[in-house]
Amino acid sequence: MTVPAIDSSIPVMRALLTADMDTFRRLHAGLTGDERRVFAALLTASFDKAANDKFGKHCTTADVIEFVAKARAEYVGPETVSAEDAERVIKAALGDEAQVDAMDAYTFGQAQTAMLLAVVRDSRSSNDEIDALLSTVAQQVRSFFERQSR
Repeated sequence: MTVPAIDSSIPVMRALLTADMDTFRRLHAGLTGDERRVFAALLTASFDKAANDKFGKHCTTADVIEFVAKARAEYVGPETVSAEDAERVIKAALGDEAQVDAMDAYTFGQAQTAMLLAVVRDSRSSNDEIDALLSTVAQQVRSFFERQSR
C-alpha cells in the first residue's frame, strides 16, 4: 500500500470524525480501490484506539451496555445500529475478538463506524484531538501495510 493512498484517506476520515458529512461523502466517493482499503484500515485503527482510550482495561459489560444505550439515543440513532452489534464491536476492540466472528463485513463496518462517531462525539474531541488520533493511527496503518508488503 502506498503512502499516497494513506495520505489521501486521512482527509476523508477527518471529515467523518468532524461530522462534515458533505465533504466526507464527496471525498469518499472519489477514493480508488486501494484508498478504500486504506480507509477501512484507518477506520478500524481509529475505532480500536478510541474505544480503548474511552473504556480502558477495566471496562465492564455494564459500562459497554450503558454507553451503547446512550450512543444510540444521543449520537447515532437507534436505527443506525443494533445494540447487540454495537456492543460486539466495542468488546472486540477491547480484546474479545470472538465477538465479531459471525458478523458480516457490512454489519461490522456499520457498527464500527457508528460507535467510532459516538465515542468521538461523547468525548467532545476537539479538531486537535482528532488530528492527534489520525496521526497516531496513520502511522499504525503505514506500519501494517509495510509489514504486509514484505
